[in-house]
Amino acid sequence: MNKYRSEECCFISAIGRVEDSRIARLAAVAQSVLGRCTTIMPGARSSSSRHVPLPCITAYLWRDADSITLVRALCQRLRNFTLLMVNLLRLKPRVCVCVEPDSWIVAVLAKLLFRTTVIVDLQEFYTDRVSAFPRRTRRLVEAAIRWFMIQCARRTDLAIHVSEDRRAAYSWLPLRTETLFALYPPRVADVGGDPSRPRVLVHAGPLRPAYASFELLQAMEIVRRRHPDVQLLVFGGALGVSNQSEFIQRLTAEGVVQLRPDTPHEQVLASLPGCLLGLNLVLPLDTTHKLAQPRKLYEYMAAGLPVVGAAVPTIRRVLAENDCGIAVDAAVPEEIAAAILRIIEEPDLRARLGENGRRAVRDYFNSGAEERRLSEAIAAVSATGRSGIPTEELAVTDPQCVSRS
Repeated sequence: MNKYRSEECCFISAIGRVEDSRIARLAAVAQSVLGRCTTIMPGARSSSSRHVPLPCITAYLWRDADSITLVRALCQRLRNFTLLMVNLLRLKPRVCVCVEPDSWIVAVLAKLLFRTTVIVDLQEFYTDRVSAFPRRTRRLVEAAIRWFMIQCARRTDLAIHVSEDRRAAYSWLPLRTETLFALYPPRVADVGGDPSRPRVLVHAGPLRPAYASFELLQAMEIVRRRHPDVQLLVFGGALGVSNQSEFIQRLTAEGVVQLRPDTPHEQVLASLPGCLLGLNLVLPLDTTHKLAQPRKLYEYMAAGLPVVGAAVPTIRRVLAENDCGIAVDAAVPEEIAAAILRIIEEPDLRARLGENGRRAVRDYFNSGAEERRLSEAIAAVSATGRSGIPTEELAVTDPQCVSRS
């Protein structure tokens, strides 16, 4: 019997909803490893032993938010920050798993109060948020964010990264780390690419400007000139694309695009094997997007779909090393369209790429291997805490902070 079964674990977030596929899977893994698990976060549903729902925070983009939106969002975060702290004081968990900086602060405070083991899932680069501040203050704000993160890192037992590229980019933090690519059990398709599949291209996730929505729609117009029956299926609708609304409405009316805004994740996964190829585009606007590691990439591969992906480091490497897709410059519609047309018109290539992706998920990018690594990492930090990391490793400092001081 796992010796941690009798110990309480809390999985917390002030922003991320429990319905998010990565968050839900990470919470499920934490529960399977540690036994009882209480999720404290926005959202009404959870597979954990217990769930404490928090109010949802209005979605917004730091880069594009106006002052009123930012103030409203910060007030909502402060409210959830307080609710998180109150619940942790009540539960006093032995292990606390958290995402995003608000819950990381709460978890570190819990560690100071009752020696909770802190595990953080670093899903983004917090220094990217300096774009929300006036240009004159950004260097100072970035130095402050880095200082804050180093202080939190010194009191954190384990950090989870979604890719080796992000792990390397965060190397200045004094942290014990583990890279977990997907943290969900994608259903590997029984067969690879099927030439008889409907001519539907799938985009699993809403259309967003940062994910090359305009460039993709322009590429679809090019593709339709040669293949009028090809359609783009978008799960998640469109977000933050008000300046593209007329364009999207026209393409929807013409049958080029089909939007499905409210589709449960399980239904999305079930629909993928019936599509022709998967699209995974992102514009390298900042470090978070440049080092993107979307879950949809592995979901496409598991479904046996060839992938047209952005030529950003992690996506490009996965596609090249596993020969499961074509990397393109997501800012160039003609390049996106050329890759789509090549996969449509070359059935042998389509079948090979799809089968290679399916095999890669089955043999390497699978939840079983990741759960074993996560279990071993949690066991190690729970047993040794920070004492398991050499003193010289804890002495790491951020050279950028030093140079700016």
